[in-house]
Amino acid sequence: MRFDKDEAETKMVLSRRSFLAGSAGLSAVSVMPADATEADMELVIGLASMPMALDPHFYVLAANSSMAANVFDCLVVQDAQQNICPCLAIHWKMRSSNEWIFTLRPDARFSNGQPVTAADVVASISRVRRVAVGSLSSFVPYVEAITSVEADGPDTVKIRTASAAPLLLRNLSRIAIVSAEQADLSTDAFNRCPAILSSGPYAYAGWTAGESVRLCVNPYYWGRTPDWHRVRFVGLPDDRARSSALLSGDVDVIDGLPTENAAAFKQYPDINVASAPGSRILYLDPDVSREVSPFASDSAGRNPLTIAAVREALSLSIDRASLVTHIMDGQGVAAGQLVLPGYPGYVSSLGSDPYDPSRARSILSEHGLDTGFNLTLHASNDRYPNDSMLAQAIGEMFSHVGVNIQVVTMPASVLFSRASRREFSLIMGAANCETGEASSVIGPLLHSYGASGGQGNRGRYSNSALDRALSDAASESDEQLRQLRLEEAMKIGMTDRGVIPVVFFNTIWASRLGVRVVPRMDGYTLAQNVERS
Repeated sequence: MRFDKDEAETKMVLSRRSFLAGSAGLSAVSVMPADATEADMELVIGLASMPMALDPHFYVLAANSSMAANVFDCLVVQDAQQNICPCLAIHWKMRSSNEWIFTLRPDARFSNGQPVTAADVVASISRVRRVAVGSLSSFVPYVEAITSVEADGPDTVKIRTASAAPLLLRNLSRIAIVSAEQADLSTDAFNRCPAILSSGPYAYAGWTAGESVRLCVNPYYWGRTPDWHRVRFVGLPDDRARSSALLSGDVDVIDGLPTENAAAFKQYPDINVASAPGSRILYLDPDVSREVSPFASDSAGRNPLTIAAVREALSLSIDRASLVTHIMDGQGVAAGQLVLPGYPGYVSSLGSDPYDPSRARSILSEHGLDTGFNLTLHASNDRYPNDSMLAQAIGEMFSHVGVNIQVVTMPASVLFSRASRREFSLIMGAANCETGEASSVIGPLLHSYGASGGQGNRGRYSNSALDRALSDAASESDEQLRQLRLEEAMKIGMTDRGVIPVVFFNTIWASRLGVRVVPRMDGYTLAQNVERS
């Protein structure tokens, strides 16, 4: 890959004709009758990634969580900037350092008119542990601190934790509240349930796995009635097809607008583009624990990725500024840690590693790798913005410092399933800052793998000091001290290069004239955040 490619090679032709010609054969996904009333109109949203399950407690995946947030409320929620706000709970207080009392709003109703009660909250929180079996990434870490949850009357919930749990509110913003009568369902039964009861602004009206999700407004919702009474999400993973569908009027909104299209779309008077800095971090995850690894070996057959200095050399060989400019079309930020400025746990003194291939080669030489080593980078080709191009570009940068690199890309569903079985030595992945603070990224990626964390730690990095700092942060009530513990954990993980941060993605949406998307830093595409303009 060359970084000084001609415009003809790297940019889409800016005319609509080119887009529509490229979408020949794309079937229409929405045909609106000419006499449809505004209340009857259906909002159609083209998604880059569809949910893998409707069960909101089974699998921590951005596409799953985003869809669930349209349908289910939580006790508290995160706003567009990931600040905590009241939702089903209108008030909470701490009776002691490990006992919380939540008061539910009296007007909350499920989509069948049934009140949302404390019993539903208890059943929902208790359900998380039951459905975790078989999940590649369960919600258990969000409820792990909870030792008991009980109803204290119909509108009061009492939650006890093992010790002080200052992150409880942020963790509870990830736990959807379902009906107690459906909480006993298995994930498979929940996904097949003909009438899933909704506690949020919308209710499920139909699902074809991998293809479409239909929603209808919850008539009993306590909050503002959304602008759209009916919504259809359709899966359009191909970037060009998704863009073409918007330009041809087949959909009203698309998420994951290809970065190369953002500037072009802003020139169209009947297209709106909305973007925001995103909390999703693209990173490299090296196998740091096995002396012999399937796709990383030196001349003696050993895995060089177990050496922190070698991981540093790989990081120094990455020209992050060029990736942002030439691959991401400016729609990203170079990353030196796992959260953006302003998030709890961000370390102001930690910048991204400079691009220094000379130093990288010297480090490799110092460790007997003058002739490089064999390495394969495995990455997705259908999950993140420009993921395949980013992987190829990173691979070329590695080759410039002497690494004998191969880059293999595949569908994300295949990549992460195989990666969870530890079939690879270096993968490219991405993670959202789900709770709006650093432990929600450090914990899954860098905490020692086991029941208490590290569920996404495929490289099996382990550092007891990092684990201890995270544990201390989780029980530290003093906000300043908690920030220091999170910063400590971040410094340890980044100094060790337990994972190698690369870039933060901007989140980008496009919509037709008359439709406005309120952008969110978590990248969630919520129908209730799509307004008529």
